[in-house]
Amino acid sequence: MRAGKLRHAVEIQKKISTQGKSGAPVKEMWGVFAETRAEIVPLKGLEQLEGQQMTARVTHEIRVRYRSGIKPGMRIVKTIGGNIFDIRLIINRDMRNREILMTAEEVI
Repeated sequence: MRAGKLRHAVEIQKKISTQGKSGAPVKEMWGVFAETRAEIVPLKGLEQLEGQQMTARVTHEIRVRYRSGIKPGMRIVKTIGGNIFDIRLIINRDMRNREILMTAEEVI
């Protein structure tokens, strides 16, 4: 993977839940899992009517250097601009632990 394509500074975040005195989850919040550089490429967009309201969905392909522990359900936040992307699919490119290719949906 060429470093020149990794032009976006991003945070990979995961949900962290805190527990109350009884041990039950009280609050869920997002915490930083990793900070890295990424290539973000829009793939497709979709607008549709849901419950008398227009919704938009934009799917992106995001590439980062390999890092273990990234899972669907985590999210990516651009450091500049604050765009948020929910990770849907993760592929270990060529199964060589060099590059991760993710499909993510932008939160609009």
